[in-house]
Amino acid sequence: ELHKIAVKWNVIIFLICHVNSMEPDVKPTTRNLRGSSSIWGESDNVILLWRECFKEKGQLIYTNNILVSLQANREDGDTGNIKMVYKNGVFVEEDWQPNTSEALKDW
Repeated sequence: ELHKIAVKWNVIIFLICHVNSMEPDVKPTTRNLRGSSSIWGESDNVILLWRECFKEKGQLIYTNNILVSLQANREDGDTGNIKMVYKNGVFVEEDWQPNTSEALKDW
């Protein structure tokens, strides 16, 4: 129904949703979205934001590194990632190396 409204009124609708319970240091995918089949199956684009996290001496460490990932694109199928860093109150595009090789090895 939301998709029909967007087309009818020529508007963009953003849905913000959480991921299902998962390990904090594991990168999310569209499968982790709550109600994933109905959300990403009907969406024109699915963008995931993920804050890098890694384990050190049994504790979780969150960094200022953020990954913006276009996971699904109905228009032309192109997907991709942008690495960003939170600095001085704003997000800036900046390449960074992951603190954990497993979490971002494919990104």
